[in-house]
Amino acid sequence: MAKRYDIEITPLEAISGTPEVLRLPESGPLIVPGGGLLSDAVYACLDGDLLIELADGSRLIVQDYFASANPPAIATEAGAHIGPDVVAALAGIDAAETFI
Repeated sequence: MAKRYDIEITPLEAISGTPEVLRLPESGPLIVPGGGLLSDAVYACLDGDLLIELADGSRLIVQDYFASANPPAIATEAGAHIGPDVVAALAGIDAAETFI
């Protein structure tokens, strides 16, 4: 059985540096800038937004990701994809929860 880890979310005001804010694309996957692996990132839900912390320590905020009726897949510039159901699971969102 998979373990679930509780992660501590740091308030945005306390984050050193400014996280890059990404907006949902009109179509297709959301491309995460940089060359990091999606599997090495940490995902969290923050008031309907998706917070992604990459392995290099940089942080991205995807506005309204969990508030969207159809959130997109997330992809790297190299073409690796993860679907919205996997993103939700990695962020600790129960499939029965809804943000709309």
